[in-house]
Amino acid sequence: MKQDNVAISPLRAELTRQIVNLAVDERWQDGARISDFALARRLGVSRTPVRAALAVLESLGYVEARHGQGFILTNSAALGSKLLDLPESEVLSAYDAIRRDRALNRLPREVSEAELYERYDYPRGTVRSALMQMASEGLVKKQRGHGWLFAETLDTRESLDQSLQFRMVLEPGALLQQSYAVDDEAWRTQYAIHERMLGAAQIDRNEWLARNRDFHEAVASWSGNTHFLASVRQQNNLRLFREQALAYKIPVEHIHRLCREHLAILDAIREGNLRYASELLRHHLDGARRRTLRQHDDASAE
Repeated sequence: MKQDNVAISPLRAELTRQIVNLAVDERWQDGARISDFALARRLGVSRTPVRAALAVLESLGYVEARHGQGFILTNSAALGSKLLDLPESEVLSAYDAIRRDRALNRLPREVSEAELYERYDYPRGTVRSALMQMASEGLVKKQRGHGWLFAETLDTRESLDQSLQFRMVLEPGALLQQSYAVDDEAWRTQYAIHERMLGAAQIDRNEWLARNRDFHEAVASWSGNTHFLASVRQQNNLRLFREQALAYKIPVEHIHRLCREHLAILDAIREGNLRYASELLRHHLDGARRRTLRQHDDASAE
């Protein structure tokens, strides 16, 4: 295997992780041709940084550059095993710091860029890029001038409880709609993601949160009713700040248990037993409600 002799910038590391996630989730096989053009379109960047990220994977022995063919996947079985050593993106680091401080009420809901520049030891461009990323996810909105308004969040015990009780009615109800129809490809993707995470000894907590949101939104989307999906997304956005700020506390064993619960729901959906899937989902959400409220009470007592 080739040694890692490529200088890896934070942006290159970030793109490398994104490519690996696609390869693992979609089960790319050895010998598959990797199109830098297609990846650039999917990841929303130019071909140059994608090629640089593929060069990282080549240095790690996962892909091979072949004349006239581009990059070919050569070691899918070990894909992702060394990526934990890659440097973190500075933009993502700033993103996490701002998000965590807002979740813990260290930042007011409305804040100016000047206040953020003074608070965080990052270049102005990095802070602004982090804000733009948050804006693209609906976490913050640009105000007139240089102000930013953070999205509404669930920051009281009552609001947390009400949101979770609503989800216990909403999401199981989506499974009981007459229009419910599973997207087979999306189902396979969800199953593969959860099987991979269930077998992983180490899991990036932010990736887990993203995959967890994707699961709940996918289950709602198969209802064929856009209002169910819109409501699930709204609830997910409301709890983003708090979830992500406390993600580091989630034990891997707990993630594995949630993966098993998600897989059981997916199995019931696949078998056409939607009423049982609905009951499993309600039980799953009830467990989330009890854990979240206990976590809130523990944090309040500190």
